[in-house]
Amino acid sequence: MADVRETLRDGRNALERLCARVPGFRGYLGREERREADKILRDYGATKLERVVRDVQEAIAKAALEQMGEYQELVTQLEKLRAELRFADRGYSGFFDERKLDSDAALDALYAQDERIVAQVDEISAQVADADFSAAALRGGLKRLGLALADRRNAILGLGAR
Repeated sequence: MADVRETLRDGRNALERLCARVPGFRGYLGREERREADKILRDYGATKLERVVRDVQEAIAKAALEQMGEYQELVTQLEKLRAELRFADRGYSGFFDERKLDSDAALDALYAQDERIVAQVDEISAQVADADFSAAALRGGLKRLGLALADRRNAILGLGAR
């Protein structure tokens, strides 16, 4: 996926370009662009997971009775991960919260982490697109995605890696 931050930067209107030249405001505008790019990236990943859910549900319709329960567990897990990705924290807190990701380096690290998460979503999507996917292999991919989302949440909360 192309760098969303560059796309947002290229799409600035005249007033935003003027504000980007004002000392002090430039950093604020850059952080807001990083946060917006992060949100767009996570929404993209969540949309991909919605397609994966539909593909797994189609597999359920074609599956044998013994496999339906296993596939239904995967759908439940996919829905949970999709919601967690879509509604994840944007990487900053309220005014009085102790933990904030206001530095450019911290926001860039969060964005890079989200890029890796979306790459995992792409791998899961490719795996499910193969009509003969394994439920066990998919479960492993979902577990890795869940751990990556937990690492992201811990980074925002300042808890470190799991």
